[in-house]
Amino acid sequence: MEVQSKKDVIINKFAALDAGGGGGSSGGCSTGGGVDLVNIPTWYKYLDCPDGSPQINHINDVWSIGLGIIEIIVFVASIAAVFYLVYGGIQFATSQGSPDKTVKAKQTLTYAIAGLVIAMISRAVVQFIGGEFGATL
Repeated sequence: MEVQSKKDVIINKFAALDAGGGGGSSGGCSTGGGVDLVNIPTWYKYLDCPDGSPQINHINDVWSIGLGIIEIIVFVASIAAVFYLVYGGIQFATSQGSPDKTVKAKQTLTYAIAGLVIAMISRAVVQFIGGEFGATL
């Protein structure tokens, strides 16, 4: 029996994460492998992939690509909202009791939370539409 190095074990564990298809896509599309640790959506997520690569078979596939692009934009908006939450928290912590700075920090936190909620709902709606109608839009 061969003893594996720690490096080989780690590489095998990451490869197991990507066993379902490249880039976190549904339908088995593959772009040559790679590990998707943050579940970044892909533009081809809702396309048919009979041979493992995205296939654009008819004009209605434009809607599926559009859903994928919208999901990417919503993903980026979610990340921005999280950064604004951190920024608002830092503003609040460094306001030192100043009423103007505290109000501004609370406003930043409120808007960041609202943006995050809207982004999460939007991503859920896009994933539902893509899951239900993805290849048949």
